[in-house]
Amino acid sequence: EVKESSVKPVFSKVKGFKRVGRSNIKLSAQEIREMTKESVDYSFTDLVCEGVKLEDIDDEKIKKFIQRAKEERNFSLTFTDKKDFLKKMFLASRKGIHHSALLLFGKNPQQLILQSEVRCGRFKGIKPLEFDDMEVISGTIIEQVDKIISFIKRNLKVKATFKEGIERKEEWEYPLLALKEG
Repeated sequence: EVKESSVKPVFSKVKGFKRVGRSNIKLSAQEIREMTKESVDYSFTDLVCEGVKLEDIDDEKIKKFIQRAKEERNFSLTFTDKKDFLKKMFLASRKGIHHSALLLFGKNPQQLILQSEVRCGRFKGIKPLEFDDMEVISGTIIEQVDKIISFIKRNLKVKATFKEGIERKEEWEYPLLALKEG
């Protein structure tokens, strides 16, 4: 009897295998990637972002986040030192600043993580590549959420109704809370 390996996949002669009953089954490339990811607990955002310095992280964005966390979630966070804050929030380690710190609080995240932008588009009819509205949204993830909601609101239908005389109520095509949650 052989104990199950904690590091997967298991290789023999440069090929990856998995055990199914009494058989050894050769793994596909996709299965190898999935097993490796699960085994080593890989996360892009937890990796150190090469070339990022403390100066690349914006103090004001951290302070704004702390204020919002206090107001919306009743979190008791404080900001005295940027380096200390990032370590407490698991956004940095002794090896360096993680991708997550840059994505959340970076002065210019797209400078080092090019793919960290969002492209929003409202198609014109059913033909691809014909847009009524299009926007490339950059900034931190926190800033992007607000900009994405603005883009969606700009492209949704809204109906105004009046209750009890002059009180106006707006009804969006989709509930805004559901869109923000998504």
